[in-house]
This record gives sequence, structure tokens and C-alpha cells, in this order.
Amino acid sequence: MRDVPRLQGAWTSTGRSGSPRLIASIMYALGPNAHDTVSRALRSYYAFDGDEYVEYGIGIAHTESDHIASAVSDVKNVGCHELIFMGNDGDPDQVDLLADAVGL
Repeated sequence: MRDVPRLQGAWTSTGRSGSPRLIASIMYALGPNAHDTVSRALRSYYAFDGDEYVEYGIGIAHTESDHIASAVSDVKNVGCHELIFMGNDGDPDQVDLLADAVGL
């Protein structure tokens, strides 16, 4: 979200009218084993890109409900138009956990 002002400045400086459509994404897993689940999922999926990138991805993944709620608030505050949640746990219960986290 810290890059949004820079993006908007670049948009304006090139003479574009209006404002860019802002879309963000969040990797997540929730529940008692969320961190381990994210770690396993990202280690296998991003293994081709090296350990540093894998660790970065694990570090930014949301594994706590309050972090997801804060992220939703943050994207609203910067004027984001769409937020995509990328689940890292195939358990269907993740849908309900996410709904609870965002207040649905």
C-alpha cells in the first residue's frame, strides 16, 4: 500500500486523466496450523525462485484474522478498488474463516 501514492503520481505525471484502478492481493491461510500450511504451500510453489523469495512470501502471508482485518482497512484507506484473497490452504473451512475475519 505504500506504493500507491507513487503509482498515482506516475499516472498523473504521464498526463493520464482520472486515476488508475487499484487491485491488491493477499496470500492467506487461517486456523491453528496456518503458518505451517502457508510455509508448505509456498515452499513447493515458489521453489524455482529460491529461498529468499520463498521466505519473503511466507513473511507477507496473512495467517491471523486481525491481520486480514487490518489489511482490508488499509486497502480501503488508500482507495483500492478490489482485493483478491489467495488461499494457501485447500480446506473448504478456509472460506468461513476468511468470512469471519473480514466481518461477513
